[in-house]
Amino acid sequence: WSVNGTNRVGGLIGNIDSGLVDRATSSADVGPGSEQSPGFGIGGIVGTATNSAFSNLDASGDVTGDANVGGALGTATESTVANLTASGDVEIFSTGGGGAIGFGSGNFTNIHATGDVDGGQQIGGLIGTYQGNGTLQTATASGKVNGSNTVGGLVGRASANITAATASGEVTGNQYVGGLAGQSNDTLNDVHATGNVFGGGNVGGLIGENHGDVSNSDATGNVESEGDNVGGLIGFSEEGNVSTT
Repeated sequence: WSVNGTNRVGGLIGNIDSGLVDRATSSADVGPGSEQSPGFGIGGIVGTATNSAFSNLDASGDVTGDANVGGALGTATESTVANLTASGDVEIFSTGGGGAIGFGSGNFTNIHATGDVDGGQQIGGLIGTYQGNGTLQTATASGKVNGSNTVGGLVGRASANITAATASGEVTGNQYVGGLAGQSNDTLNDVHATGNVFGGGNVGGLIGENHGDVSNSDATGNVESEGDNVGGLIGFSEEGNVSTT
């Protein structure tokens, strides 16, 4: 079955504010109403969410959209998410796409995605764009990720803390490409990447471009690039402390 619309489209809920969702499952394929209106805020379970709490979610359908597109949640702003699994493939035309969450801010725990993610910029195997004062912890992503800029096996652009996370999928992009994060601006601890990474410039086995602290982390995949700033762990790092890697 399928659910189609323009903006704020979800397999179960289109838009939720200050709500609670627990023990929800959807196998719907979710996408835009037409190719001319590709839509933003598209998710396998919820399109857009603000100040809400989610727990025990399972999404298995494929999701397609323009911006802020996620296998389970298109956007989850200032929200909490616990125990989420997403297994569908995600296709993103513009910015902000992830195997589980397109755009997120808040505390996210025990989040896992296995589907492939294909599209534009700020895309990740788990979350496309992650920012704010929260923490992402106990997270995995195993799907292949293919995009243009700011592409990561787990998170495309990370501006919040991440701990105890692993990405194992192959990652391909142009600029700012990493096995775990395309770009990181905050603290990463106990994070690991095992997939091969292919990119143009600012390419790393773990992080493409880093502006935060990294500790107790490693990358074991091959890294291939024809550009500059290429590293087995980090392509380019500025103002961040790197230790025990």
